[in-house]
Amino acid sequence: MLLNNPSRHSNPKASVILKETTNQN
Repeated sequence: MLLNNPSRHSNPKASVILKETTNQN
């Protein structure tokens, strides 16, 4: 999972933004 989502560990905020965008779509 970490390898799949390296940005998640680096930028937790980015992960939240991606989640919000996915929810909107």
